[in-house]
Amino acid sequence: MDGYVSKPIQAKELFQAIADLVPTAAAGVVSPVSRVQPTVAPGAAAVPLLDRATLLHRVGGNWENLKKIIGVFQEEASQSMTQIRAAIDRGEASSVVCTAHSLKGAVGVFDVAAAFEAAQTLESMGREGGLTDVEDAYKALEIQINRLKLALAEIVS
Repeated sequence: MDGYVSKPIQAKELFQAIADLVPTAAAGVVSPVSRVQPTVAPGAAAVPLLDRATLLHRVGGNWENLKKIIGVFQEEASQSMTQIRAAIDRGEASSVVCTAHSLKGAVGVFDVAAAFEAAQTLESMGREGGLTDVEDAYKALEIQINRLKLALAEIVS
């Protein structure tokens, strides 16, 4: 492939890269991203954080694979948050960067912008070495990860 798609892979970007390389094959293909529910305007009814059909589509319709991915994420996200907390307490910016970056990639699989951005913020703070004011960023990430984990638990229940 001559195209480039950055991590985390977003289906819309991947389909576009493929379409750019093979326009005749992509003609008339409906991207699964079109099924993603839109962002909610302030004051509007809440939209679920995740769409089960979209997630299932991303794993080729294989329910068992989706459950495994969710299970791995649930476990690894908890471990990552523990590692980030410990790294902050020790003042190890490089460990915060590494773990937040990995967590950001894992969150990217589910395409939840708020959780992705919270991990990215913490990663950036670690890169800058500024762990003195990191508590609010950590708390924001913790809230978003817990929100994502609850939404994923609802999908597999």
